[in-house]
Amino acid sequence: MAYFSRSKKYGWRYQIERRGIRISKSGFPTKNEAEIDAARKEAEILDGERGVIPAGKTVGDLLARYREDKVAHKDGECRLLLNMEADDKLASIPLRVLGPQHVSAWQDRRLKCVQSATVRRERNTMRRAFEIARKEWKWLRSNPFMDVERPKDNAPRKRKASFEESAILLAAASPGFQQLITIAEETGMRLSEIYRAEINGTVAHLSKTKNGDARDVPLSTRALKAYEGGLIMSKSSVSSAMRNLRQKTGIEGLRFHDLRRTAASRLAKKLHVMDLAKMTGHKDVKMLLNVYYQNEPSEIAKLLD
Repeated sequence: MAYFSRSKKYGWRYQIERRGIRISKSGFPTKNEAEIDAARKEAEILDGERGVIPAGKTVGDLLARYREDKVAHKDGECRLLLNMEADDKLASIPLRVLGPQHVSAWQDRRLKCVQSATVRRERNTMRRAFEIARKEWKWLRSNPFMDVERPKDNAPRKRKASFEESAILLAAASPGFQQLITIAEETGMRLSEIYRAEINGTVAHLSKTKNGDARDVPLSTRALKAYEGGLIMSKSSVSSAMRNLRQKTGIEGLRFHDLRRTAASRLAKKLHVMDLAKMTGHKDVKMLLNVYYQNEPSEIAKLLD
């Protein structure tokens, strides 16, 4: 805030003090001229505090810098950011005109193409990127995501294979697909992790996972046997193979990734929750407790005797 005074010798004078910065200037013939100059100086101080949005920078530039500087070690997040950088309607927006209306328009477009859970994941990544740009790089004065409501949550996916369905799938699958199904159900590894794993004795070492951390996955006898001789089927053919297998067996609504949920559900009967979290790579133990450690009251009653 500026303070104004007047003297016969020096004319109108203003003083500004903000965050340790003091500015004093006199010699203005009118108070109006002093107020205009004081407002300009105060704006300069604010720009120094908040950062001046660089000219020519776009959303694409922001996302690319965040990807390279902050999450280069996280494969999943890098792929997500690259996809958003390729969205020209979003990436080409200059930061100097970016506002909540642009975020809202992007969100509406995405909801027409993908599930709300996917939009929330993308949104969370961008919100973090924009917050870094605001706080550290001073590329933004506000985060436009803060003024746009998140899409509502869908019911979490719960589909997993029953023991009967697993038997049917294995009987109908090719030898190469049998390997993958067995490994997925025995370990809870993601498809990409199954192919990336380095087998060392009874452990599958993952040097890089979706969240960027390394992980060691213990292997059962069945999983070790499935890995013998190397994987036969190519990773790129898994989706079509799963689709053909559903049609062949009449099993509806089951995706390959559901086998990770299948494994976690079965392993929860054998492992302590902390051991299961280390094996599957879940960082939120509460999710494992809420989803997989849910014995029926009748089963718990048996344990009390």
